[in-house]
Amino acid sequence: MSKSTVDLTASARSMRKNIIVKFIIETGLFVPEHFLTLKTPEIEEGRNQIVLAAEAIERTGANFVKICSGMAKRGVSVDDVTFIRTVVKPEMKIKGAGGIDTKQEVLDLLKAGANRFGTSHAVEIIMAKN
Repeated sequence: MSKSTVDLTASARSMRKNIIVKFIIETGLFVPEHFLTLKTPEIEEGRNQIVLAAEAIERTGANFVKICSGMAKRGVSVDDVTFIRTVVKPEMKIKGAGGIDTKQEVLDLLKAGANRFGTSHAVEIIMAKN
């Protein structure tokens, strides 16, 4: 186990008593929004970095892998959730954030495997007719 994974594990375990622990992977720093169908060395390296991060988070015993903070150049994408869902165990929860503006986006992310969402448009999404 790497030193950073040991540090994350210690942090997660010390906080687990009464709170939910989430670690964020800022996927937009590694890959473009629609990366699953793209094959370049840079994208492959980005995928590898995401795998390493997701596996490290899972080993810590955290409750969630959170995809995107909502503060980077792009938010969560269906490709992000689909990809990370293949990396982590089914019990690991996934939260997506950033750029979730519509009910359809929420439904698409749910279908891809997300469990929770962060959005500043919750009222509009809940009130949407379709």
